[in-house]
Amino acid sequence: MRPVDAVLSSCTFMAADSASPLDVAGIVSVFLPLAPEHRLPAAIDAAHAALLWLRDVTACSKDGNNGDLVDLAVGRLRDEADFSRVFLIGDSSGGNLVHLVAASAAKAGTALHPVRIAGGVLLNPGFAKEEKSRSELDNPPSLFLTEEMVDKLLALGLPVGVNKDSQYTSPVVAAQAVACLKMPPMLLMVAEKDLLHDPQVEYGEAMVRIGKTVETVVSKGSVAHIFYLNFFAVDEMASITTSKADPTKTVIIEEVTGWLRLYSDGTVERLTPPGAEPFNAIIQPYTEPRNGVTVHDITTTKGVDVRLYLHEPAASTPQQRRPVLLHLHGGGFCLSPLYHNFYAPLDSKLDVAGIVSVFLPLAPEHCLPAAINAGHAALLWLRDVACGNSNAHVDPAVGRLRDETDFSRVFLIGDSAGGNLVQLIAASSAKAGTTALHPLRIAGGVLLHPGFAKEEKTRSELENPPSLFLTEEMVDKLLTLGLPVGINKDSQYTSPVLAAEAVAYLKMPPMLLMVAEKDLLHDRQVEYGEAMVRVGKTVETLVSRGSVVHIFYLNFFAVESDPLTAERTRELIDAIKTFINRH
Repeated sequence: MRPVDAVLSSCTFMAADSASPLDVAGIVSVFLPLAPEHRLPAAIDAAHAALLWLRDVTACSKDGNNGDLVDLAVGRLRDEADFSRVFLIGDSSGGNLVHLVAASAAKAGTALHPVRIAGGVLLNPGFAKEEKSRSELDNPPSLFLTEEMVDKLLALGLPVGVNKDSQYTSPVVAAQAVACLKMPPMLLMVAEKDLLHDPQVEYGEAMVRIGKTVETVVSKGSVAHIFYLNFFAVDEMASITTSKADPTKTVIIEEVTGWLRLYSDGTVERLTPPGAEPFNAIIQPYTEPRNGVTVHDITTTKGVDVRLYLHEPAASTPQQRRPVLLHLHGGGFCLSPLYHNFYAPLDSKLDVAGIVSVFLPLAPEHCLPAAINAGHAALLWLRDVACGNSNAHVDPAVGRLRDETDFSRVFLIGDSAGGNLVQLIAASSAKAGTTALHPLRIAGGVLLHPGFAKEEKTRSELENPPSLFLTEEMVDKLLTLGLPVGINKDSQYTSPVLAAEAVAYLKMPPMLLMVAEKDLLHDRQVEYGEAMVRVGKTVETLVSRGSVVHIFYLNFFAVESDPLTAERTRELIDAIKTFINRH
């Protein structure tokens, strides 16, 4: 007879992947009632009901004649489980439920006999108080937990009129509430970079102070809240690191938490923070269409490499020349995700000949204007493609781009800091004059949540929530590392007003400016649009309303699962399509 685990979480990861390594009869995962429709104590009651069901399973007859046993799986559980060794296990707020349900069972006394709760496992539990802990203020948010989620989800889940300073979430109050109860031993698992690291540790210490048995184990390193549920990180995606330094010979002189380390010998280590692994996955090029798109990596003759997205047109579609997009990725001038999961399908949704995404040189090894020069070099390569002077004859993909593109309709498009590059490269091209790029013509620019910022913080930077892809630390440190030495954010590279004033006398193409309402950089982005209009430039500003944050459209998990993010992403794509068709 083996123990059984009762999982206080709706996550199927545990049931699917953990039963084999553990010597248990099975894992019973409870479908919990959800708030705000069913606030606490509904989930506690449901879990206690599951324990009562386990008690009844022990009494089921083997032949099922009493009508209680109708499922072979339940029969197997009954025959193989040692019901005196039931362990509760829960993730995040499910960890809180482990504590609360164990307390409920302790109060019930012999009501569960012969079921006995032998222990509890709290995996990164959701303990928190009204007063923010240091870990909540200092540790980075992740895909699975942000400060906003801590505040709002707990507020929606707790009983009406009850806040976080209660036995449901306060680590000390939770411990004090069970001081006189016979609680089972607990295993408390904490992640070093969890926002809730400090309240979790506080819970363990508070329980020990009142004489309860709690073993606390901290997972060290850059692992965040419920990191073990990120199967991309666990199974496939080790941290993506470049130029790894020898720690015995160097010291870290600058660090952007979870993303980048700069060492004293000039070595740069690029990391992938917990939760970001799927978004930094390196997708190899492919020539067999996937969802109608092929991907080609091209080494140009201009000292810059590009990735080419080509859409396979329908056989009945007339072959007309169409515009092309030159994509400039974000990353604060320092990081290099290519945003494949957005731009590959975007190529098929827009009526374009293709999307050319530039492999930009990265700071701090290559500070600005290196990325501007690389973007301009990509335009010169496109000019050569149009004139038949490139490697079109040796690469069928380039040849097809040449044959299908209307080179008088080249659109620049960039995300985050790539949006700044749209402005800067358009200005660089305007200074070069129309003949330098002929027959190319930049017909427009699309700035998606550009990285405009100044030394003085705006209201949106102070009040809007951080996200996986943008925190205040990232704004400050990445831009500092990316700008030319001796230049700060009050320059034409990032200051919205100075960027506009720098092009006041240039013939700039029309711009589409996309802003997210909850972006940290919302205010500076809007300020850029207004400043450009004041100097006589054409800028159309569209704000994505609601709780959408910086480059939300790149979070394909949210696009697929969250109706608001999905709708705002559709609106963003429609706006890009309309803008291109109009110009």
